[in-house]
Amino acid sequence: MEQDEGNNNNGAMFVKVMTDDQMEILRKQIAIYATICEQLVDLHKSLTSHHDLAGWALQLLLNLELCRALFDGTENNFG
Repeated sequence: MEQDEGNNNNGAMFVKVMTDDQMEILRKQIAIYATICEQLVDLHKSLTSHHDLAGWALQLLLNLELCRALFDGTENNFG
């Protein structure tokens, strides 16, 4: 673990638990989750107003592909 010597606050020491690369991956994952949440809200609004099953199925497939893209090659970066 790295110690961040430049961030002393009243004598407290902070320790980095993630690398900068891991932090960047986490930021990207959070952004993707936010996008998925927004899409699910839109999907729910669409379903409750139009009962469009074909549109629902397409949105579900797109969200599943987005989830797969999120975890391809990134799932082992924190272990």
